[in-house]
Amino acid sequence: MIMFERINNWDARRWRLLLASAILVSFVSTSATARAQDEGQSPSPPVVNGTAGNHSLQVSPPEGTWIFSIDLLGAGVSFNSLISFTPGGVLLTSGSTPGPATPSYGSWRRAGRYDFTGVFYAFYQDATGKPTGTGKVTLRFHLTSRNELAGTAVGFMCDLQGENCLQNAEFQYTGKRILRED
Repeated sequence: MIMFERINNWDARRWRLLLASAILVSFVSTSATARAQDEGQSPSPPVVNGTAGNHSLQVSPPEGTWIFSIDLLGAGVSFNSLISFTPGGVLLTSGSTPGPATPSYGSWRRAGRYDFTGVFYAFYQDATGKPTGTGKVTLRFHLTSRNELAGTAVGFMCDLQGENCLQNAEFQYTGKRILRED
């Protein structure tokens, strides 16, 4: 009987601990989601240690969707792109340039306090729709405020497996976060 009571007491403590853990995880994830939604709506940089400005930027990732203004260096060509950064590190983009490219897919990661890198690929097709290779773009960017960024990129032409790449372009760009309108 004593053994049974110890097991029941242990089970009761274990269930209380599991319940408390579940409540804590639920509270933390709800608070983080609410904070992220609130921060995403703010049009100005956050105030940290009583100051505002570029260097007081809160350390937060570029998660969300942005519109980029892009200049192809040395060519006098400018265009725009929509780019989305997901919380899991996935990058999705499509450009405003005409041409036989499919949507682009890739990944991004933090490289410093306000610095990030990314890479994405798109298939290129001939006039009949047959895939002929991939385009690869590597990004380096810096958050200049909560809702603005600036960076550089290098473009490559690659084979269909995204290998054997040759550099073919350099870009500079700025980006502005697209905010909800509610």
